Amino acid sequence: MKTKQNKKTGTYVWSFNPEHFISGYYDSPEECINAARSEREKHTVVYIGSPQEPGINLSGLGDDIIDRITDELYQEVGGCADFFSPSSDSKAELNAEIEKTVKQWLEKQGGYSCFKVVDVLLCDIDTGKFLKPVN
Repeated sequence: MKTKQNKKTGTYVWSFNPEHFISGYYDSPEECINAARSEREKHTVVYIGSPQEPGINLSGLGDDIIDRITDELYQEVGGCADFFSPSSDSKAELNAEIEKTVKQWLEKQGGYSCFKVVDVLLCDIDTGKFLKPVN
């Protein structure tokens, strides 16, 4: 029933549910309205917004790894774990490498496979008029 476009092209998405946008990508709000009209069943309004990639902070992941190593060392060797103390330069190097590696991995996976939607507007399907901003 839903239109699903495989390629990420276009700058707008639409939905009958403001929490779940799976329509595909469109070049204009008008294209969204026309697509919604063809699938509307009982719906009288449609939500239209702009997809944005999630802004996930990948920096500092190396610090998380060092913390985990330290915790596990304390479990294994107790207070001797205090001798594990990477330098600031070493931590910075690990952080940079982990961030780079995770970004490369995400690219191979095709990104996050999801997006957040911003600048959402509620639109009357019949008239094509925008009623109000949603977020």
